[in-house]
Amino acid sequence: SIRVQFSAPADIVMPRPVATLRIVEGGPQQPPPRAAVGIIACRHVVHEDEGSVRFIVRRFGDVGAALSVDYASEDGNAVAGEDYTASSGTLAWAAGESDPRAVDVPLLPDDVVEPAERFGVRLANAPSTTVLAPARAGVIVLDSRDDVFTDDFAGLCEDPQTAIP
Repeated sequence: SIRVQFSAPADIVMPRPVATLRIVEGGPQQPPPRAAVGIIACRHVVHEDEGSVRFIVRRFGDVGAALSVDYASEDGNAVAGEDYTASSGTLAWAAGESDPRAVDVPLLPDDVVEPAERFGVRLANAPSTTVLAPARAGVIVLDSRDDVFTDDFAGLCEDPQTAIP
């Protein structure tokens, strides 16, 4: 231990002019290593007749422990069962493993002429030492090959808490 006494000019009052400093063997505690899992491309544009859309999920950072995260599709103005098949499950990595995982969401084409539709996929339920970034990806489904795409991805993947409009 080291005892330190502080001094100040006469017109300044120091409530605690003495402090004790203790040096702990081994130095300061380091925070645990962080792992991260994220959807690689968070913006997808597909045509409804393409069959499915694939999301690639990668693990980054510390790979020293086994890790799993859940995923689930979520409706926007595209509706599960009408425009795509609802998908959910768990992605798992063994300790030391970092190969990407794929999540495929089947699209359901129809004969209805309609404007572009949106839905998303969200990652959730990661361990507290794991960062999900980005935790969300969005899809814009175009009705036909003649549709013109305009970039309308606002909020689909930047903020994991943002709902798909």
